[in-house]
Amino acid sequence: MRRLVLILILPLAAGLLAACTNPMAKYKPTYAELHTHGWSLGPPLDELPTTPVYCYDSIGTAECYATPLADERSRFIVGYEGAPPPPYETIQ
Repeated sequence: MRRLVLILILPLAAGLLAACTNPMAKYKPTYAELHTHGWSLGPPLDELPTTPVYCYDSIGTAECYATPLADERSRFIVGYEGAPPPPYETIQ
């Protein structure tokens, strides 16, 4: 009896959890498309100033710099805005 309940409950639970995904996520418009149609209040992306920033993981919080690090800490990069930093392998 217990096995029968598991056989019936598990597919039902999986079906309910699958309903939590957003089926329309693949149709999400880009910022440029939103701006083209007048749905954004900001300037176009090509007019936005981009200040390069490179953030690296540390013990406490992420530490961000205006230029990429060129030492062993460069392998702890968690994100960047601007030109991509050089790969860690080329720094060694």
